[in-house]
Amino acid sequence: MHNLTSLSSPNARISSWEALQYAINLVSLDISGNSITDFSPLKELSKLDDLNAHPQIVEVTSITGPVTTMENLVKGLDGNYLNPFQIGLRHTKTNKEIYVDVEQIVPNADQFTIDLSEEDNGTYMLVIAYKLKEDTLIQLVYFVENQKLIQYEQINHSKVNIEEN
Repeated sequence: MHNLTSLSSPNARISSWEALQYAINLVSLDISGNSITDFSPLKELSKLDDLNAHPQIVEVTSITGPVTTMENLVKGLDGNYLNPFQIGLRHTKTNKEIYVDVEQIVPNADQFTIDLSEEDNGTYMLVIAYKLKEDTLIQLVYFVENQKLIQYEQINHSKVNIEEN
């Protein structure tokens, strides 16, 4: 592992790189198209200057709205949670785009909230983008089902008796 200087493993369905912490001479790493959310095992790789890690495709359970608390899944090279650099949603039928103000998220938070209560019902594609390094973006893609509760007036039905002759 100490002799490894370059590794290309795109689209390999890999979710952890803990073993790479021992590749101390690694200079170039392509891990695009995998399922990695914790990059802290790479923090001691001081020679690593070429890292291609986007996108990461992470399988998640379905999310329902209108208000959803999201777990922050991405840890940076230092082991701390990364703050999203951009959060965008697109309604899958109308293509209306919505952007979340990422400045309101507490730094290094392990979770954050997305509120769609003022938006139309329907399915939204949610993309959360992180900057691992200045030139390395991590994007997570979710689908959110926004189903606001609709209140109906209760209709009282009178019982009608029908007499047969």
